Amino acid sequence: MPRAKPTQVILHRIELQEKEREMLEPLIAARAVNELAMPVVAGAGVYAGYKVGKAAFGWAEDIYDGVRDRVTKQKNSEFKEYKNIFGLPGWGIIPGVL
Repeated sequence: MPRAKPTQVILHRIELQEKEREMLEPLIAARAVNELAMPVVAGAGVYAGYKVGKAAFGWAEDIYDGVRDRVTKQKNSEFKEYKNIFGLPGWGIIPGVL
């Protein structure tokens, strides 16, 4: 059987009293802290896992270690030709800068 088209629209509205709003404020604050903290905790967990894996299994070196060693050698003039970390001329990251 086909349905008849609606003849009216009824709008239901739920409003909170002041006491109910006060009861919800701690819940909203806790949820906001949770949503901000979860990505930070997840990132710290991934970094800790990487460091444990590197220490236990000798995984790949940190990029910082290679850059630090190369900069130290360049400062001590062990390289006759100055190149930045990208292999371009210059000591800094910007090519051509000594």
